[in-house]
Amino acid sequence: MTTYFVPFFSIVLSLAALTLSAPVLAQHMDHDMGGMHAASSSSELVAAEVRAVDAKAHKITLKHGAMAGMPAMTMVYPYQADLAIAARLKAGDQIRFHAEEVAGVLTVTSIQR
Repeated sequence: MTTYFVPFFSIVLSLAALTLSAPVLAQHMDHDMGGMHAASSSSELVAAEVRAVDAKAHKITLKHGAMAGMPAMTMVYPYQADLAIAARLKAGDQIRFHAEEVAGVLTVTSIQR
């Protein structure tokens, strides 16, 4: 009886630890990954939900689908200062956007509602 108890107890503790750590891991899914190097193709527009806009810093948080070289995720992107539409967006807005590398940083270069 003792021979089976130790491995079984170890498995139960491991599963409990994984279950309890899942919410903590999920909190870290939203990242500012402005230095990530991937870009959508020249004409690709990616569907996204606006999560937040920081007009002063020219940054936008988007929950988007997969795009070239990147899986679906929520990410903070800088956007080009001449994108006046970005400052008028609010959390929950559905958009399509294009991002490309500008000065080594993945940057939103166009937005459509």
